[in-house]
Amino acid sequence: MSGALLLGVRQVQLQQQHEIINIQSEKILFQFATVREQIIEMLLHNQHEQLKKVADDLDAMRASFSQLLANEAIPEEYKFSILNQVDLQGIVLLLRQLAGEELQPAKLDQLNTEMRKLAEKLMLFDRMMLSYAKSRLIGYQNFVIGALALTISIVFIVLFKGHKAVLTPLIELARQVREVSFGKRDRVKLLQPRVSMEIADLEGAFQNFIANRAAFLVQDAHYDKILFSLKRIGKSFRTATGKTELLAEVATSLLLNDDYCYVMIWAADPESNDLIPVLAEGITETEDSM
Repeated sequence: MSGALLLGVRQVQLQQQHEIINIQSEKILFQFATVREQIIEMLLHNQHEQLKKVADDLDAMRASFSQLLANEAIPEEYKFSILNQVDLQGIVLLLRQLAGEELQPAKLDQLNTEMRKLAEKLMLFDRMMLSYAKSRLIGYQNFVIGALALTISIVFIVLFKGHKAVLTPLIELARQVREVSFGKRDRVKLLQPRVSMEIADLEGAFQNFIANRAAFLVQDAHYDKILFSLKRIGKSFRTATGKTELLAEVATSLLLNDDYCYVMIWAADPESNDLIPVLAEGITETEDSM
């Protein structure tokens, strides 16, 4: 996520850099067009002495052009190429010469030639910058697309492996636990040979829980039987008409619990104070074997 954000920020920076270059280049073209119109108008009206002011404007344009070429986003080979082909300083000097002397056809022809060359070179430079910005942005976008495609492929591979190691065993474990809760199975067991450590620990925890649950159910059933017997015995204390009936009801209540097969009740002898059996019901081990 952070990588995609950085790539997006870098693309915005590239766009801003080239927008600045294009704006400065268009500004220089506009300045040059203005200067050219002024020169033509002054020559047509025989106001060549005012060409000095135009020379100052062209010199200001040269400063703007130098500022443009100082931009680090412009390749050095483009800078050297345009600097070798454009002689703004020479045109400025030529304008100042024309402003201080009589017009000479040779110098007018020279000015016309230099201005035409300058217009062509500035237009060519502007197109080169546009083409360079376009190719650079397209190249960077292709790089971003490739990086995102690689990232998506890596994420897909990781998710695929994670699906095999985590998600599939987890779904299977959930299904088995649900079957245990419905009574369709009494244990959980994953058959996948390779599962994550966390899933293996979870499987072990479920196995322990199921084993403890089974033991709890057995113990709970045992306590329910005892409680049932105790409730019957408590009721017999209220309904029995005598000691013999009470003891018989107690024995019967205990024998209803299948945890007991034989009940013997002892009582203290009034004379000797020894314990003696007063009631025995059920099936002894000897009787059962017979």
